[in-house]
Amino acid sequence: MLTLRGENNGPDLAFTPDGRFLATTSGSGNVHIYATALDDLLTLARERVTRPLTQAECQRFLHMEACPR
Repeated sequence: MLTLRGENNGPDLAFTPDGRFLATTSGSGNVHIYATALDDLLTLARERVTRPLTQAECQRFLHMEACPR
């Protein structure tokens, strides 16, 4: 089960025809777009990372004993 956090209490949600994005509406009339494809998510993560992960973060989030180099 997936829970979308934030202002996503509108009546509509839909995937793009290719399934790469999910659009939701909010009670205030905003539309939120979420990337769903792994390649798009990895690109976003690489663009937004500002520091290397700690050893504990690699273990917790990547399920790896050691961080990749």
